[in-house]
Amino acid sequence: MSQKKEKEKNSVEHSRRDVEEFFEFKKLDSRAALLFEADVDDAWRRLGVQGDTLDDVQFKGVVRTLSDNGWYQRHPVGRFASAEQMRYSVDVDTDIMDTETVAKFFNVSPRTIQGWVSKNYIPNFHIGNFVRFRLTDINSWIDGLMTKGRRTLRPTLREAA
Repeated sequence: MSQKKEKEKNSVEHSRRDVEEFFEFKKLDSRAALLFEADVDDAWRRLGVQGDTLDDVQFKGVVRTLSDNGWYQRHPVGRFASAEQMRYSVDVDTDIMDTETVAKFFNVSPRTIQGWVSKNYIPNFHIGNFVRFRLTDINSWIDGLMTKGRRTLRPTLREAA
């Protein structure tokens, strides 16, 4: 089978609705929904999308553009857990996380993270009513919490020799 036919066979078509579901459009308030729709239209124009369907490359481009514009991806695994769809969420360069993601990162409950936020224990910032965390800030914070381990009391064989 030729590479072109193989590529067409493995290609997945996406729609505007897939993009909206990927970013949980229905959960946005009316103002944010209008801004999101405008950004989707702009991304559509910039990528030269014709019609209502996107191929894999165009879908990835729209997701990347919207992420660069500050729209938070709410489906790193969830609904888009199939191999083709999951790679879009993994490839997109964003280091912004929500409370649930940080809770999974530390293997604690989201309520624990909320408690840390209320005590200003963990670095965070707010976007509207939502608390967000930057991965780089979390990693720096963890590095600051690190302590050197105790030195062993017994000398090792090399030290004794």
